[in-house]
Amino acid sequence: MRLFNFWKRKFTDTNESSLNLEEEIENISETNSSENKSFDKPRKTQLDFVDSSKLVFASIPIRLAKDVPLNSKKSIEESGKQFKFPFCPGMFDYSRVGYIMSSWTDFHFKSNKAGCVSVVGGNKKQSVFKGPVPMDASIVEGLFNLQDKIPLRPLNINSPWKVFCHDPDISAFLLPAWYHSDPEFLDNFYIYPGIVDYNTFHTANVILAPKRKFEYTIKAGDPLLHIIPFYNKGIKCGYGPPTVEQESLISYDPTWHEKQFYRKNHMKKKSYKLEEESTTEEKEE
Repeated sequence: MRLFNFWKRKFTDTNESSLNLEEEIENISETNSSENKSFDKPRKTQLDFVDSSKLVFASIPIRLAKDVPLNSKKSIEESGKQFKFPFCPGMFDYSRVGYIMSSWTDFHFKSNKAGCVSVVGGNKKQSVFKGPVPMDASIVEGLFNLQDKIPLRPLNINSPWKVFCHDPDISAFLLPAWYHSDPEFLDNFYIYPGIVDYNTFHTANVILAPKRKFEYTIKAGDPLLHIIPFYNKGIKCGYGPPTVEQESLISYDPTWHEKQFYRKNHMKKKSYKLEEESTTEEKEE
């Protein structure tokens, strides 16, 4: 079957349409993964965040996640309590891997029973950036519970950031910045996570939908997405009862009594770098 035949086909049965579309996507994925694009000159980076607007890379750059403040730290410390989030190494480790994409301009939203309207920019001048574009709600229907009787209004916000990957085995998770975004932003919006293959595709948009009635402004510089690159390597898993050796390891860990025993004995370092090409300054975890 030719690569784009599924665009021309007409289906009368919804289930058959979904099944065949999944098969087509699987076939296309296999075709794309076998086409390794070559590059003439050697590169120092495996993945580049490119500011297509040439306007925000200096003032609101992509940042290492470990350099972006955690959203709970300020309020907890101001209340006089001890900030204990790092006590959970799994959550703390997750908060520090990958990169944070922040909002490149102000977006003012108003959501109610009539729908959702938005204004781009923070003043009367017309913004150079595009506003959110409505998406087909049927694609994402049923993924979360709407409040205040508002309609489902998924929006696609076109980002000036484009991603270029020079290693065909690397893809990226585009996730909500759960540990970095303003809690009110996370309460107001459902941010749709996804995986994107950036070897030949470069768009890194933000897709979200209002969850309730509100009026809220996403400010320039506010964290929007947590981007975590990963290697597309085959992983074969199994399941079942433990072996004798596994049962012994489950039952007793000789290091459990040590302070920070997980970090000292089990945790592995994750390395993410960020390089500004104009200065070749390099940050590393």
